[in-house]
Amino acid sequence: MKELKIAVLGEEKSYSHIAAIQWANSRGIDVECMFVSEIADVFEEVVQGVDIGVVPIENSVDGYIQYHMDLLRQHELQIFQELAVPISFDYVSQTKFPREIIMQYAVKGQCRQFLRMNPLPVTLVRSNTEAANLYGQRHNVAAIVPKHLVENLAKQVHISNIADQETNSTRFVLIAKEELVKPKSCKDIKAMFVLTPKEDYPGLLYGLLETFAKEKMNLISIMSRPIGTGIGRFRFFFELVAPAMRQTELHALLTKLQPSFQIDILGVYPFESQ
Repeated sequence: MKELKIAVLGEEKSYSHIAAIQWANSRGIDVECMFVSEIADVFEEVVQGVDIGVVPIENSVDGYIQYHMDLLRQHELQIFQELAVPISFDYVSQTKFPREIIMQYAVKGQCRQFLRMNPLPVTLVRSNTEAANLYGQRHNVAAIVPKHLVENLAKQVHISNIADQETNSTRFVLIAKEELVKPKSCKDIKAMFVLTPKEDYPGLLYGLLETFAKEKMNLISIMSRPIGTGIGRFRFFFELVAPAMRQTELHALLTKLQPSFQIDILGVYPFESQ
Protein backbone atom coordinates (compact mmCIF):
# COMPACT_ATOMS: atom_id res chain seq x y z
CA MET A 1 0.00 0.00 0.00
CA LYS A 2 1.33 3.45 -0.90
CA GLU A 3 2.29 5.92 1.80
CA LEU A 4 -0.71 8.11 2.61
CA LYS A 5 -0.56 11.85 3.17
CA ILE A 6 -2.52 13.09 6.19
CA ALA A 7 -3.34 16.73 6.97
CA VAL A 8 -2.86 17.40 10.68
CA LEU A 9 -3.49 20.48 12.83
CA GLY A 10 -0.47 21.80 14.73
CA GLU A 11 2.97 20.22 14.79
CA GLU A 12 4.55 16.94 15.86
CA LYS A 13 3.17 15.68 19.18
CA SER A 14 -0.10 17.63 18.87
CA TYR A 15 -3.12 15.54 19.80
CA SER A 16 -4.17 15.54 16.13
CA HIS A 17 -0.75 14.11 15.28
CA ILE A 18 -1.15 11.45 17.98
CA ALA A 19 -4.57 10.55 16.54
CA ALA A 20 -3.11 10.27 13.02
CA ILE A 21 -0.29 7.98 14.16
CA GLN A 22 -2.66 5.90 16.29
CA TRP A 23 -4.91 5.36 13.27
CA ALA A 24 -1.96 4.54 10.96
CA ASN A 25 -0.52 2.05 13.45
CA SER A 26 -3.90 0.32 13.80
CA ARG A 27 -3.90 -0.16 10.02
CA GLY A 28 -0.21 -1.05 9.75
CA ILE A 29 0.41 1.60 7.10
CA ASP A 30 2.98 4.33 6.55
CA VAL A 31 1.84 7.95 6.55
CA GLU A 32 3.35 11.33 5.83
CA CYS A 33 1.87 14.04 8.06
CA MET A 34 1.37 17.50 6.57
CA PHE A 35 1.12 19.98 9.44
CA VAL A 36 -1.12 23.05 9.09
CA SER A 37 -1.75 25.96 11.44
CA GLU A 38 -5.54 26.35 10.95
CA ILE A 39 -8.24 23.70 11.26
CA ALA A 40 -9.85 25.04 8.06
CA ASP A 41 -6.60 24.23 6.26
CA VAL A 42 -7.04 20.54 7.10
CA PHE A 43 -10.17 20.53 4.94
CA GLU A 44 -8.59 22.58 2.18
CA GLU A 45 -5.60 20.24 1.95
CA VAL A 46 -7.90 17.24 1.50
CA VAL A 47 -9.94 19.09 -1.14
CA GLN A 48 -6.68 19.90 -2.95
CA GLY A 49 -5.47 16.30 -2.98
CA VAL A 50 -4.10 15.18 0.39
CA ASP A 51 -5.46 11.69 1.09
CA ILE A 52 -6.86 12.13 4.60
CA GLY A 53 -7.58 14.83 7.18
CA VAL A 54 -7.77 14.46 10.95
CA VAL A 55 -10.41 16.62 12.69
CA PRO A 56 -11.22 16.82 16.42
CA ILE A 57 -14.99 17.19 16.78
CA GLU A 58 -16.01 16.34 20.35
CA ASN A 59 -14.55 16.44 23.82
CA SER A 60 -15.88 14.35 26.70
CA VAL A 61 -15.90 17.41 28.99
CA ASP A 62 -16.90 20.30 26.72
CA GLY A 63 -18.94 18.53 24.04
CA TYR A 64 -18.91 19.27 20.32
CA ILE A 65 -16.44 21.73 18.84
CA GLN A 66 -19.10 23.62 16.96
CA TYR A 67 -16.88 25.49 14.50
CA HIS A 68 -15.37 22.17 13.39
CA MET A 69 -18.86 20.74 12.88
CA ASP A 70 -19.73 23.67 10.62
CA LEU A 71 -16.59 23.03 8.57
CA LEU A 72 -17.61 19.38 8.13
CA ARG A 73 -20.89 20.50 6.60
CA GLN A 74 -19.33 23.14 4.35
CA HIS A 75 -16.94 20.75 2.57
CA GLU A 76 -17.92 17.88 0.30
CA LEU A 77 -15.83 15.32 2.15
CA GLN A 78 -16.77 12.11 3.94
CA ILE A 79 -16.01 10.79 7.42
CA PHE A 80 -14.79 7.20 7.13
CA GLN A 81 -13.64 6.45 10.67
CA GLU A 82 -13.47 7.91 14.17
CA LEU A 83 -11.24 7.30 17.17
CA ALA A 84 -10.93 8.63 20.71
CA VAL A 85 -7.65 9.84 22.22
CA PRO A 86 -7.12 10.34 25.99
CA ILE A 87 -6.44 14.00 26.81
CA SER A 88 -4.57 15.47 29.76
CA PHE A 89 -3.69 19.13 30.38
CA ASP A 90 -1.16 20.72 32.74
CA TYR A 91 -0.69 24.29 33.86
CA VAL A 92 2.81 25.75 33.66
CA SER A 93 4.03 29.23 34.52
CA GLN A 94 7.35 31.01 34.27
CA THR A 95 6.53 32.99 37.43
CA LYS A 96 4.19 32.88 40.42
CA PHE A 97 2.37 35.94 39.09
CA PRO A 98 1.95 35.58 35.29
CA ARG A 99 0.32 38.30 33.24
CA GLU A 100 -1.63 35.95 30.92
CA ILE A 101 -2.48 32.31 30.22
CA ILE A 102 -1.93 30.92 26.73
CA MET A 103 -4.01 27.97 25.46
CA GLN A 104 -5.60 26.45 22.37
CA TYR A 105 -9.17 27.71 21.83
CA ALA A 106 -10.86 24.34 22.47
CA VAL A 107 -9.04 23.88 25.78
CA LYS A 108 -10.78 26.75 27.55
CA GLY A 109 -14.06 24.86 27.87
CA GLN A 110 -12.31 21.82 29.36
CA CYS A 111 -10.60 23.74 32.18
CA ARG A 112 -13.31 26.18 33.29
CA GLN A 113 -12.99 25.46 37.01
CA PHE A 114 -9.24 26.06 37.02
CA LEU A 115 -9.60 29.27 35.03
CA ARG A 116 -12.32 30.53 37.36
CA MET A 117 -9.95 30.03 40.30
CA ASN A 118 -7.11 31.74 38.39
CA PRO A 119 -8.73 34.77 36.72
CA LEU A 120 -6.06 36.02 34.33
CA PRO A 121 -6.27 37.38 30.78
CA VAL A 122 -6.46 34.47 28.31
CA THR A 123 -4.71 34.32 24.94
CA LEU A 124 -6.26 31.75 22.61
CA VAL A 125 -4.22 30.17 19.82
CA ARG A 126 -4.89 27.68 17.04
CA SER A 127 -3.24 24.51 18.36
CA ASN A 128 -1.74 23.04 21.51
CA THR A 129 1.73 22.97 19.99
CA GLU A 130 1.40 26.66 19.11
CA ALA A 131 0.48 27.35 22.75
CA ALA A 132 3.62 25.57 23.93
CA ASN A 133 5.80 27.38 21.38
CA LEU A 134 4.37 30.81 22.21
CA TYR A 135 4.85 30.15 25.93
CA GLY A 136 8.54 29.54 25.25
CA GLN A 137 8.86 32.80 23.30
CA ARG A 138 7.18 35.17 25.77
CA HIS A 139 8.12 36.28 29.28
CA ASN A 140 6.17 36.24 32.55
CA VAL A 141 3.37 34.12 31.11
CA ALA A 142 1.57 30.87 31.88
CA ALA A 143 0.09 28.23 29.60
CA ILE A 144 -2.22 25.24 29.58
CA VAL A 145 -0.68 22.55 27.41
CA PRO A 146 -0.85 18.78 26.94
CA LYS A 147 1.00 16.85 29.63
CA HIS A 148 3.38 15.28 27.12
CA LEU A 149 4.59 18.75 25.98
CA VAL A 150 5.47 19.99 29.47
CA GLU A 151 8.83 18.27 29.97
CA ASN A 152 10.92 20.62 27.83
CA LEU A 153 9.26 23.86 28.98
CA ALA A 154 10.94 26.18 31.50
CA LYS A 155 8.64 26.62 34.49
CA GLN A 156 8.52 27.85 38.05
CA VAL A 157 4.98 26.54 38.67
CA HIS A 158 3.63 23.23 37.38
CA ILE A 159 0.14 21.85 38.18
CA SER A 160 -0.88 18.52 36.63
CA ASN A 161 -4.27 17.32 35.37
CA ILE A 162 -6.27 20.54 35.57
CA ALA A 163 -9.23 19.60 33.34
CA ASP A 164 -12.69 19.72 34.91
CA GLN A 165 -12.95 15.92 34.70
CA GLU A 166 -10.17 13.52 35.62
CA THR A 167 -10.97 11.28 32.66
CA ASN A 168 -10.90 13.37 29.52
CA SER A 169 -10.82 12.35 25.87
CA THR A 170 -11.34 13.88 22.45
CA ARG A 171 -13.05 12.23 19.51
CA PHE A 172 -11.40 12.66 16.14
CA VAL A 173 -12.85 11.86 12.73
CA LEU A 174 -10.88 10.99 9.62
CA ILE A 175 -12.11 12.61 6.41
CA ALA A 176 -11.40 11.98 2.75
CA LYS A 177 -12.90 12.52 -0.67
CA GLU A 178 -15.86 10.22 -1.23
CA GLU A 179 -14.18 8.18 -3.95
CA LEU A 180 -11.37 7.29 -1.53
CA VAL A 181 -13.72 5.97 1.16
CA LYS A 182 -13.73 2.19 0.79
CA PRO A 183 -16.70 0.17 2.09
CA LYS A 184 -15.80 -2.11 4.99
CA SER A 185 -17.77 -5.00 6.39
CA CYS A 186 -18.91 -4.38 9.96
CA LYS A 187 -21.63 -5.22 12.46
CA ASP A 188 -22.75 -1.64 13.20
CA ILE A 189 -22.52 1.69 11.46
CA LYS A 190 -22.57 5.28 12.61
CA ALA A 191 -24.10 7.94 10.41
CA MET A 192 -23.59 11.69 10.77
CA PHE A 193 -25.87 13.94 8.77
CA VAL A 194 -27.31 17.46 8.75
CA LEU A 195 -30.95 18.39 8.15
CA THR A 196 -31.66 22.00 7.21
CA PRO A 197 -35.40 22.83 7.19
CA LYS A 198 -36.65 24.44 4.01
CA GLU A 199 -39.47 26.00 6.04
CA ASP A 200 -39.92 26.49 9.77
CA TYR A 201 -43.15 25.46 11.49
CA PRO A 202 -44.39 24.44 14.98
CA GLY A 203 -43.53 20.85 15.87
CA LEU A 204 -40.80 20.52 13.23
CA LEU A 205 -38.22 19.00 15.55
CA TYR A 206 -40.78 16.83 17.32
CA GLY A 207 -41.87 15.43 13.97
CA LEU A 208 -38.28 14.64 13.03
CA LEU A 209 -37.64 12.76 16.26
CA GLU A 210 -40.91 10.88 15.91
CA THR A 211 -39.99 9.82 12.36
CA PHE A 212 -36.76 8.19 13.51
CA ALA A 213 -38.42 6.70 16.61
CA LYS A 214 -41.11 5.00 14.51
CA GLU A 215 -38.40 3.39 12.39
CA LYS A 216 -36.55 2.35 15.59
CA MET A 217 -33.47 4.25 14.46
CA ASN A 218 -31.17 4.98 17.40
CA LEU A 219 -30.37 8.70 17.40
CA ILE A 220 -27.50 9.12 19.86
CA SER A 221 -27.04 12.89 19.56
CA ILE A 222 -28.54 16.02 18.07
CA MET A 223 -27.04 19.50 17.88
CA SER A 224 -28.59 22.66 16.50
CA ARG A 225 -26.54 25.29 14.68
CA PRO A 226 -27.74 28.66 13.32
CA ILE A 227 -28.49 28.78 9.61
CA GLY A 228 -27.32 32.37 9.48
CA THR A 229 -30.36 33.88 7.75
CA GLY A 230 -32.03 35.19 10.90
CA ILE A 231 -32.41 34.75 14.65
CA GLY A 232 -34.14 31.52 15.67
CA ARG A 233 -33.47 29.59 12.46
CA PHE A 234 -31.44 26.41 12.90
CA ARG A 235 -30.13 23.35 11.12
CA PHE A 236 -29.73 20.06 12.98
CA PHE A 237 -26.70 17.78 13.18
CA PHE A 238 -27.62 14.17 13.95
CA GLU A 239 -25.60 11.10 14.85
CA LEU A 240 -27.18 7.70 14.58
CA VAL A 241 -26.04 4.15 15.28
CA ALA A 242 -27.66 1.20 13.53
CA PRO A 243 -26.89 -2.37 12.47
CA ALA A 244 -25.03 -2.32 9.17
CA MET A 245 -27.84 -4.32 7.57
CA ARG A 246 -30.16 -1.31 8.05
CA GLN A 247 -28.06 1.10 6.01
CA THR A 248 -30.42 0.86 3.03
CA GLU A 249 -33.38 1.65 5.30
CA LEU A 250 -31.57 4.69 6.64
CA HIS A 251 -30.96 6.08 3.16
CA ALA A 252 -34.60 5.45 2.26
CA LEU A 253 -35.73 7.33 5.38
CA LEU A 254 -33.52 10.31 4.55
CA THR A 255 -34.87 10.31 0.99
CA LYS A 256 -38.40 10.63 2.39
CA LEU A 257 -37.33 13.78 4.24
CA GLN A 258 -35.90 15.48 1.15
CA PRO A 259 -39.06 17.46 0.25
CA SER A 260 -38.87 19.30 3.59
CA PHE A 261 -35.13 19.34 4.34
CA GLN A 262 -31.79 19.92 2.69
CA ILE A 263 -29.82 16.79 3.60
CA ASP A 264 -26.05 16.69 3.95
CA ILE A 265 -24.60 13.25 4.76
CA LEU A 266 -21.25 13.78 6.44
CA GLY A 267 -20.37 10.12 6.73
CA VAL A 268 -21.62 6.56 7.17
CA TYR A 269 -18.86 4.39 8.58
CA PRO A 270 -18.08 1.33 10.74
CA PHE A 271 -18.72 1.87 14.44
CA GLU A 272 -17.43 0.13 17.53
CA SER A 273 -18.46 1.18 21.04
CA GLN A 274 -15.64 2.97 22.86
